[in-house]
Amino acid sequence: MNLRILLIAFLTAGSLTVSAQEVGVNFNESLQHSMPEDLNRVKTTWVRGFFKFFPFYNDQNKLNEDPDLENFLDLQNHGFKTILSIKFNFHNDPIPGVNSQEMANYKDFMLRVLNRVWGQIDVIVVGNEPFIESMSEDRNTTLVDFYQEMCRLVNGYRQTHSDVPIYFGAFNRLDLPHRRYEGVDKMLEFVKNTAWMDGVDLHIHHKTQDQMRAMIDY
Repeated sequence: MNLRILLIAFLTAGSLTVSAQEVGVNFNESLQHSMPEDLNRVKTTWVRGFFKFFPFYNDQNKLNEDPDLENFLDLQNHGFKTILSIKFNFHNDPIPGVNSQEMANYKDFMLRVLNRVWGQIDVIVVGNEPFIESMSEDRNTTLVDFYQEMCRLVNGYRQTHSDVPIYFGAFNRLDLPHRRYEGVDKMLEFVKNTAWMDGVDLHIHHKTQDQMRAMIDY
């Protein structure tokens, strides 16, 4: 399959294909600012933010009580299309093995997250910036296993619910050779060779068009 790509903040959409480009608004974790009246003023269609997995995992009552998340999930009711990235921040912690009890606990909570957001988002991205939000020693090994397992979990959930496209991401600065980790190639191959994966997410952290073009070419 050909990889379909979300460019954040340039969202390659066109009914979720690469036939057209639409400019969207990205709020990252500041979901409280995604107000319909402001979005209407800039005439956007797409809105993106990320869900910080671990603060909610550590205080699971937040999942049904957090007003910022509720604000974001309500955007569909105002006519917007939404992209939600699931941020797993392992910047200072090792990524657990897929057969560990820790991983089982994360998967159980992830199912609760999916129950909370499914049907209220148009695209889900498994990950935010995993190759930044991880320790260097994990990027070619446990990171790959973790995110592939989470993608499979989301796809399994999708099988018995509505069809929401699943993307993996995001990749950053692949124009730079030292950012082209073995794990990056493994995850690109995983998405390319997995029929139920819908594409990859690229975050635009570039200063020039040439840098962005080199990343996409890679």
